[in-house]
Amino acid sequence: MQNEYDLTEYRRAEGDSNQKYGLGFDGTEDFIFDCYGIKSVSKGGDLHFQHANLTILPEEKLSCAVTCSGGNSFYAQMMAQEILLTVLEEQGKIERGDTEVSVKSISEGYEQLAKQKIPDSLKTYAGNYAAGDCMVELSFPNEFTLQLRKLDETGTDTQTYTYRENGWFTGVMGKYIFAGMDTAQNGSTGISRLKLCTEQDGSRYFISNGYMETAGFPTQALSTVAAVRVEEKRLGKDILKAWDKRIGKQYFLVNALPASEDYDLGDNVSFWFEESGVAGFLRPKSGMLQVMELVDKNRLKTAKLERDMTEGYVSKMGDTEYIQFDIGHVYAGEEILQDFPDSDTTVIMDASEETKWYKIPQEMTGKRIEVQIEEGTAIFFYDQYMNLIYSTHMLNAGKQISLPKEGYAAFAAEKGKKCEILFLDAQ
Repeated sequence: MQNEYDLTEYRRAEGDSNQKYGLGFDGTEDFIFDCYGIKSVSKGGDLHFQHANLTILPEEKLSCAVTCSGGNSFYAQMMAQEILLTVLEEQGKIERGDTEVSVKSISEGYEQLAKQKIPDSLKTYAGNYAAGDCMVELSFPNEFTLQLRKLDETGTDTQTYTYRENGWFTGVMGKYIFAGMDTAQNGSTGISRLKLCTEQDGSRYFISNGYMETAGFPTQALSTVAAVRVEEKRLGKDILKAWDKRIGKQYFLVNALPASEDYDLGDNVSFWFEESGVAGFLRPKSGMLQVMELVDKNRLKTAKLERDMTEGYVSKMGDTEYIQFDIGHVYAGEEILQDFPDSDTTVIMDASEETKWYKIPQEMTGKRIEVQIEEGTAIFFYDQYMNLIYSTHMLNAGKQISLPKEGYAAFAAEKGKKCEILFLDAQ
């Protein structure tokens, strides 16, 4: 099988990794099987609430498929690996135990590499980097050490790496880069090493080769372009003024269909912008969006070049501001919020079919209501932190709800469909 990953020329990540794609598979060299000299291919996939992985060992004539309704396809892959390794051990084809590669053994291997002084040429990499959903500052506190600091509201999340004779910076066990800047918790730990790189077009970035393990599962490896250097942008006063007004302002999803799972995910249904720590960039507080670069006063785009790029465009209709992303979602500013009705009400969807959003006043906390909806409609209730607490999508959800403190409600429907809200007598 052609390992297409090895043909990558632009920003190619080096090191062990489960994700070396080829022939439609995510991985053609699962790290743990490679350690045993066993050929493997794997493919994972995710919807909001369904996840799956298929791992095949073609030469062993073994395969395992795992589906789950929680977690993600990465955890499904770990389960498939563990099942297949157990079968191989029972067949007498491998021996596991203390000799199996682990984060601890990788860490001990790093410590055996001699420390080296950081060359002056590498010290020029100091600066700010876009790393997915956050900005990080890369610095060199001494002649042997590289430090990463997350530029968030606290600025206290840091990781330290030591320069080694093989040209990599190695980290310490328990502070690593895998899904992000991670810290050991809940039975998981890891370690990373970094390499600083310059592309032919002059762009600078660093590779993270991370290893992670979770109790009861084999060690995982992932090599990726973790972050790309960015420079502060000098923007016109009109651009800065326009975006300053949007920082901290909440936006709500308004164009998804009533049956859409997006409403069942707080990360997808609402977001707001925060300062990123670097001029000309904003950090959306959302599970969907990455750090965004400002283009002009009504446009922004993903700051880091990666698979899931997106652009956002701002428009205004009447007094309401909208942000439309090229992935299809449209969000309206918090000015669309209406006060939740305080008496029996029938809500009818107008021709726009734009989701209606309500803010629940504090004085209505705990009041019990009953909702009656037609086919082609749905209603959702969230707490003040946008965690879903009730949805007509839920199995056996019932019709009665206690209103959450300072929460939100959303009504999605087809044109002309209605929802009745009835207030119940105190029990």
